[in-house]
Amino acid sequence: MKCLLIFIFLLGLSSAGRGGLAFDADVVQETAKASEQAHKVVFRFKVVGEKPITIKEVQLTCGCLSAAADKTTYAPRESGTITAFMTLGSFEGEVTKSIYVHSDDPTGPRRQLQMKITIPKLMEISPDVTTWQVGDAPVPKTISVKVLYEKPIEVTGVISTREKFTAEVKEITKGREYQIVLSPETTAEPVLGALRLTTTCDVPRYKNRLVFFNVVRPSAATPGRRAPPSAAARGTATANVPPVTTPRPATPPPVASQPPAAVPPLLVPRNRLK
Repeated sequence: MKCLLIFIFLLGLSSAGRGGLAFDADVVQETAKASEQAHKVVFRFKVVGEKPITIKEVQLTCGCLSAAADKTTYAPRESGTITAFMTLGSFEGEVTKSIYVHSDDPTGPRRQLQMKITIPKLMEISPDVTTWQVGDAPVPKTISVKVLYEKPIEVTGVISTREKFTAEVKEITKGREYQIVLSPETTAEPVLGALRLTTTCDVPRYKNRLVFFNVVRPSAATPGRRAPPSAAARGTATANVPPVTTPRPATPPPVASQPPAAVPPLLVPRNRLK
């Protein structure tokens, strides 16, 4: 029992000597405000143990992120923070981003931290992408725009990035619901384009919105495989093709049976009979 207590005591000293960064949370979940251009997330930690910890680098995983520690080296039992900013841009809904903290922490030299940000959706645009296939009839398609923001948002204009695609805005309910009728002149070739919507939204990142459209090629058939013929085609083919006659192997002529050749009697000399 005494040996066990000594072992536990020494193990505790060893752990305390190693130190490390103890974060309040590796994953932070927050909701951004609709008016924000960038959302701020703070990761708080404390140095555990008797050795100082130096943060060497805060690695980013997206161009929309920036992050830094409030200092470089932390004394034992000292607290610190890593502050990250995420530019919201055109993100909507729940978005997850990560940063990695590189340090001389022996218990975890590379630590992943995650931020899960819920970004309010101010407008609902459906469909996300309007699509035709090459060779389709160039018929107009309708895009629905509904305002979810607490304040009215008017769609005041629309510009197409492709000359052969024209768009018209129709007001269903002022400040709340609109339709955009998109008309192609032709669908003869693949196209990728966008509509630029101009709005009266007081949130700068929603003043102009992009809505995408395209013309795509039909899915190609699987290489090396042919579609089976129709029943009619199979019937016609069968009627026009004469039956194939398999030639029979030639029968060899019968072999006439012959009597076995006579065997002469065995002659034994007289002197061997005595």
